[in-house]
Amino acid sequence: MAGNRLIRFLDYIPPLIAFAAAVVGVLGAPKWDAQAAGLSRVTPMGWLVLAIGATALCASILLTARNRREQTNQKQAKERITEIGKSQILRAINHTVFPFQHEAIWRRQCGRPESPRDLLDNARRECLATLDLNSDSTYRNGSFDVVKWYNLLQSAAQKGAEEIRIALQIYASYLPPEVMEVTTSLLYSKFLQYRLLLIHDVIDANTHNDPNRPVLFFWVRNDRMHNAEYEEFWDLLAKAMTLCGAQTTSAGNPRFLY
Repeated sequence: MAGNRLIRFLDYIPPLIAFAAAVVGVLGAPKWDAQAAGLSRVTPMGWLVLAIGATALCASILLTARNRREQTNQKQAKERITEIGKSQILRAINHTVFPFQHEAIWRRQCGRPESPRDLLDNARRECLATLDLNSDSTYRNGSFDVVKWYNLLQSAAQKGAEEIRIALQIYASYLPPEVMEVTTSLLYSKFLQYRLLLIHDVIDANTHNDPNRPVLFFWVRNDRMHNAEYEEFWDLLAKAMTLCGAQTTSAGNPRFLY
C-alpha cells in the first residue's frame, strides 16, 4: 500500500519541482559567493537550487522506470490474451472439421489425416467422395442416437463456425491482422458456407421422395467443378491453424488437435 502511494505521489513531483524552480527564479537571490572558499561559496539559495535539481533527476529516473515497467506489464498481458485468443480459434477450427478425422470415413483405404493438407491428396479425395452422407455414422451423441454422416458434418460445422465468430468478436483487438484476415476468409469460404453449413439442403435435393436414398459426397472430387472451393477451404484452414500456433506433423504441416 505504501509503495502504491509513493508511486502515485511521483506523478505530482514534476509540477511541484517546476513551481519551486519558478519561485527560485523569481527570488533572484545569489547562488554563488565569490568571496568565500570551497563549498562555502555555495549560498543557501544555491544549495536549494541544487536540491531542486537533484530531486528533479531522481523523480525523472523513477518515473521512467515506472513507465517502462508498466509498458512491459501491459505488453505481456496483451501477449497472453493474444495467445488465449489464438488457442480458442484453433480449438474452434478443429471442432468445425473433426468428423473428417473419423477413422470410419476412410475404412482403412487411406490413412487417417493428420493435417488439413492431407485432405488434398487425390487418394483421400476419392475415398471421401464415396462416403454415403445419408448413411448412419459410427458416432453416437449423448443419448446414443444414430447420427447420419451429413448431420454430423453439418452440426460440427455450425458449432465450430459459431465458436470462431465468438472468438473473433472477443479477441478482435488483440489478434494480429493476418489471423483476423485468414480466419474470417475461412469462416466465409464457399465450401464452409454453401457445402458444409447447407449440407442438409443438398441431401434433400438429392433424396427426393426416398429418405434413404444414398447421397455420395461427390463434390469433394478432384475435378474442374469442385476444385477451387474445396482446395481453398483446406488451404485457408491450414494457414489459420499455423497462425494460431498449431503443432506440426513430421512434414511440417499443421496437425489436427483430435
